[in-house]
Amino acid sequence: MNKYGTLILTMFLTFLLGGCAAKDMTLSNQGYEALSDANYTRAEAYLSEALYLNPENPYALLNLGQVYHKTGRPDKARQMYEKVISLSPPDKERQATTDSGEEKPLVIIAAENLNRLDDRPITEERKPMDPIELFAGESETTSDEMASEFMDEPSKPVEISMADTEGIYRVQDGDTLYDIAGREEVYDHPLKWPTLYRLNRPLLEHMNITEDFETQELEEGLELKFVTPEEASERLMELGEKYWVVHVRSTLEIKNIVPTAIRLMNEGYHVYITKATVKGKEWTRLRVGFYGDRTEAEKARDRIVSFMDSTRDSWVTQIPKDELERYGGY
Repeated sequence: MNKYGTLILTMFLTFLLGGCAAKDMTLSNQGYEALSDANYTRAEAYLSEALYLNPENPYALLNLGQVYHKTGRPDKARQMYEKVISLSPPDKERQATTDSGEEKPLVIIAAENLNRLDDRPITEERKPMDPIELFAGESETTSDEMASEFMDEPSKPVEISMADTEGIYRVQDGDTLYDIAGREEVYDHPLKWPTLYRLNRPLLEHMNITEDFETQELEEGLELKFVTPEEASERLMELGEKYWVVHVRSTLEIKNIVPTAIRLMNEGYHVYITKATVKGKEWTRLRVGFYGDRTEAEKARDRIVSFMDSTRDSWVTQIPKDELERYGGY
């Protein structure tokens, strides 16, 4: 650990009926693992989503405070720690890497982390604690599940990134939209390249619209906007329960839908690309969202068909919640 404070590891908790682990706790665990690996972009994504599902999850609040502090956003880190203190959670935690069994209330841990925000030199009294985990006796998780959550290895060094915390990526030699979207510090998902095009269309619309558009090399030094995890969470909240989309086309080869995707984005539609395995074959799906009901989605489909004959076989569908959470914010 270092001067930034204490990380919080939450184990999968038995939740209400049926013994199912709460999803926000699962995301909080994943955020902890990414934070332990110094993968701050991924950690922020997991923890922000956990707080979207449960804004009062003290573990996610504490660890997101760590992310903000380590990435140079002390004001936001302070907000996270102060929120924990205001909630006054009754939970107590013990250090994961010691056998002392010493427990501390989460409020105290948040206060100690808050005191470290001034970045004064670390003295013996200010030496950060080791990571802590939920006391094993309070969880009904199996021993195998618990073992998979322990992160005793030292954090990996932070890799040099061309993406900043404000959502700007500086194009490097040989970069493509597909490559950039796949970078961990951007989206960690290459099929989210349409968002990069949509946000940066004035800089990119001069490019040739071809079947390999997303893999064309970009001009080095170009500054591209991308959606940060925090922005994605805010956009998802604004969408609410808009689960209806227009399924424009399915194909076994992504190149068959790229020009259509570009045309739709140029017309102002929220395009996203996802994949699904059906009868042993992996299909790439081009979809437009997001709508509050079937009627609204059908009107959008009719408008799309009116200017694109190639989309006549499209249909409207209601997507599951996890698909909306995965693409709605982007």
